Amino acid sequence: MLPYIRFETSLRDSACPRPLGVFRAVGKLRDAQAFDDWSIQCVDEVCVWFNQHLTVPRLPSHLYRAVFWFRAEQQSLVSHLWELVHVLREHEVLVALLCSPRPGRICYQDDYQVAAMPDRR
Repeated sequence: MLPYIRFETSLRDSACPRPLGVFRAVGKLRDAQAFDDWSIQCVDEVCVWFNQHLTVPRLPSHLYRAVFWFRAEQQSLVSHLWELVHVLREHEVLVALLCSPRPGRICYQDDYQVAAMPDRR
């Protein structure tokens, strides 16, 4: 099986114990009105695509530390993620691509993604 991937940014949020993923980072910058018109249009188009193709699971509150990873073999989804990465990098947000065959204890999964509780270190 191909590994799971996650795009993790340099942005933080007091409500989240880990660096933000691309969706939370895009939302934070959009809320702060940090995007130009081109970036807003690009982000909106990509988010519409994801809203049509990806389930947004509602996890119980005790799983607040769960981290979402995408299945690397889902090439169409991954290519759309790269579009968000490019917008974030245009706005000087560092984005790292993480790969793992075992992202932690999986507490949610579908055909495109998993939510995993990170292993304690």
